[in-house]
Amino acid sequence: MKITLSNGTVWYRTVNDTGSFAYSNPNQLDVAMPSSQIPSAGILYASVQVIG
Repeated sequence: MKITLSNGTVWYRTVNDTGSFAYSNPNQLDVAMPSSQIPSAGILYASVQVIG
C-alpha cells in the first residue's frame, strides 16, 4: 500500500492480510507498524492507495 500523510510523507507498507482478521473483515486491510512510527498530532488525513 502507498500511504500519503497530510504533511507529504509517503510510506509504502506490505499488507498483512491473513488468517481470521482477513476472513472476518473482507473490506478492511491490515497494516502493521511499530508504535514509534505511528504519526503524532498534526496529521489531519492520509490517502491510501493499493499498489502492486
